[in-house]
Amino acid sequence: MQERYTNLRFIIGLFFFLMAVLVIVAWFVADGGKVDINLYSGIAFAVFGAAMMFGGK
Repeated sequence: MQERYTNLRFIIGLFFFLMAVLVIVAWFVADGGKVDINLYSGIAFAVFGAAMMFGGK
């Protein structure tokens, strides 16, 4: 279990996933969802982050 947290893929994936959460929350809060690029990029960041965290060995 400890090995997972020292793996660089997990750390980078966690960073991208947290940035995705921030971007998606900002999309809801900032301008009422008028600019969809923030939502799309947030979803892409979340997918990439999850793939980095849980993909491969």
